[in-house]
Amino acid sequence: MATVVVLAVVIVGAAYARVGWSRMETECASSPPGASDHGSVAYSWSWDPVGFRCSYEDGSTRTALWF
Repeated sequence: MATVVVLAVVIVGAAYARVGWSRMETECASSPPGASDHGSVAYSWSWDPVGFRCSYEDGSTRTALWF
């Protein structure tokens, strides 16, 4: 039973990371209507605050657990 729980946690965690990273890349690369273009974007995971982080060329960042 414990093996099934651990396996489920690993599968759900991997799916979250994969889908979340993809959503982050899509969301952070596009500028909202009327917003200025940020230039280049760097993608990473952040522990403070926790979440996916987009760091823009102009020094601004965006961090979210789910984009």
